[in-house]
Amino acid sequence: MSLLNKSTLYNNIVSLSTLQLANYIFPLIVIPYFVRTLGLYNYGIIAFIQSLIAYFAILINFGFNLSAVSDIAKINNQSERISYFWKTIFSKVSLLIFCFILLLVITNFEPFKANKTLYYIAFIMLIENCLFPVWYFQGIQKMKYIPIIQISIRTITTIMIFVFVKGQSDLNLAIAIPAFGNSLIGLTGFFYILSQIKFKFYLPKFIELTIHFKSSWSLFIGQVATTFFNDFLVLILGIFGSYSSVAIFVAADKIIKAVTALIAPISWAIYPQSSIMFNKSKKIALLFLSKIYRYGVVIFAILAICLFTFSPQLAHIISGARNDSIALLLKIMSLVPLSIFINNIYGTQILINTGYRKLFTQALIIAAIYSIIVSIVLIPKYHEIGAGLVSLTTEILIAGLMKYYCDKNQLKLLEYH
Repeated sequence: MSLLNKSTLYNNIVSLSTLQLANYIFPLIVIPYFVRTLGLYNYGIIAFIQSLIAYFAILINFGFNLSAVSDIAKINNQSERISYFWKTIFSKVSLLIFCFILLLVITNFEPFKANKTLYYIAFIMLIENCLFPVWYFQGIQKMKYIPIIQISIRTITTIMIFVFVKGQSDLNLAIAIPAFGNSLIGLTGFFYILSQIKFKFYLPKFIELTIHFKSSWSLFIGQVATTFFNDFLVLILGIFGSYSSVAIFVAADKIIKAVTALIAPISWAIYPQSSIMFNKSKKIALLFLSKIYRYGVVIFAILAICLFTFSPQLAHIISGARNDSIALLLKIMSLVPLSIFINNIYGTQILINTGYRKLFTQALIIAAIYSIIVSIVLIPKYHEIGAGLVSLTTEILIAGLMKYYCDKNQLKLLEYH
């Protein structure tokens, strides 16, 4: 890797790490406050609503957060990049409209009907998924200003939550303030890229959008499958359990996701790099990823031990009081970040970049089917503990399948030291 690429990789990891810090630290700050001011039950309502909105976010992203990064990284012509940018934006806008129509239908049925207005308010946050062009900046490997936009706005919205959310009657505000903050992030990022890079407007044809959707279809199916591993668990808990069970699981899951978030900046930063490397030499790419893998496994194994050991203290921090249920969930789910890291290296970095997108998707679909079946069996009986067991075993299954497919296709990491 050239000195320039090393510098670019380092800067992108720093930027993306900061971005992930903003995405996970701010929610961890407000969760204890929400639990104390709104109550465990009302926080469970917020978590349940957010789990449904997360499905819409996956639909709007439609796999572009992976395919667009890889494609943009390979495009050298600026006019082609402009065309690609607008095709992606128009695709996302059309999906946003479709999602709102779908929400209007869903909220006519229980258990969604009871909090219909809250779902409409929360939907506003999807403007960020639609317009914020993180995928473009990842592709050109220039992420410097993105964390500044996100952290600035999230800081303001977090302060507003502490100022305006004072009791259980402020449930609407607890959802509205972050939703409007997210929409502002999306609009700011969109207009920033237009002003700084001076894009010309391009209106894609219908056939171009159709081709654009098809190119990301397999990744979209894979990401839909991925949502079952957490958001589906929350939905099942809300339907067969209670909003209090939802709140307990989500509180523990937020801590697990905060640790898992360390994977994302590294993954996003090396993804375009590994994509370019695989185009030049499979051996060089696998050697590069083998080094990342060895260091990553050690780091996340240590973090798993810390999660297990300090689970009572972490549960107290996230809930504002001693909570043995959250602590037990943290022990059960402590290996989840390590499993996700292994899955990312073998799945995202290798299978996708070597053209095995169908195998990547197949692994996620198999795991999703497993998750659905086991969830229906365990969650109605064991509630949040059942959800934690499903989360852990599903992630282990995904990691195992991804490694199996890589080994089967002569993409063995451990052969490259």
